[in-house]
Amino acid sequence: MNKLFKFTLFVLSVILLASCSDKKMDLYLENIPDSFQIVLFEKGKEINSYRVDKNNERHEVIFSWLKKNQKEWTLDMTTYAPVLIINSEKLKINFLLNDNLVVVNYENKKGNWIQVSKHIEESQIISIKGKFIDDELNE
Repeated sequence: MNKLFKFTLFVLSVILLASCSDKKMDLYLENIPDSFQIVLFEKGKEINSYRVDKNNERHEVIFSWLKKNQKEWTLDMTTYAPVLIINSEKLKINFLLNDNLVVVNYENKKGNWIQVSKHIEESQIISIKGKFIDDELNE
């Protein structure tokens, strides 16, 4: 009987988590960092990195993009291999270029980390790739 009870609790937990993962939420970033690290990966291996501060146009590009894309994020518990990471102390953004997926990890005002993801249009991926990868590798 005890095993059946534990199994039932497990199944209910999985169902609850699955139902929560379909809920859409807005992205509310409270602290926009003054600088962040850009890290590029290929097949799980870091191939390039550079720092961007608030005086760099790339800083404005990414945070303008985030402001325009605040709606319709999905709570996400999946671990993703890095591709293009924008990294700061309280915000991490992983652009999965081949999947048209963006994963954002951020610390909320309560100090809890939240991970959300969102599929975006290919034109947005091309724009981000051009600004953060192609332009950097061609400099």
